[in-house]
Amino acid sequence: MLFFAGMSSEFYGDYGSKKEPNVGTHQLFSFLTTEANELVRPIHAKAMPVVLESEELHQAWLNAPAGEIEALQARVLLTGALEIVPEDEAAQYTGGYLK
Repeated sequence: MLFFAGMSSEFYGDYGSKKEPNVGTHQLFSFLTTEANELVRPIHAKAMPVVLESEELHQAWLNAPAGEIEALQARVLLTGALEIVPEDEAAQYTGGYLK
């Protein structure tokens, strides 16, 4: 199992279009990105999520003081930590929820 590093915040205001405004309280969430590794770079050099691939890193992310967050975000995932599989084979890894 792995986790993506992210942040969430509550926002009060208009989070809709001019045609369909949606005023109220909204929960916003963002994944953080870092430098792409060799596996991901050919697909998208600027969209590598910060992957927390162990329970230790997951707990470090949740409990780190603000000054240590940047070091966790700057980590580049080792190339062998992920695998790209053809879509027709991916369902066995995702329980059929691949879209």
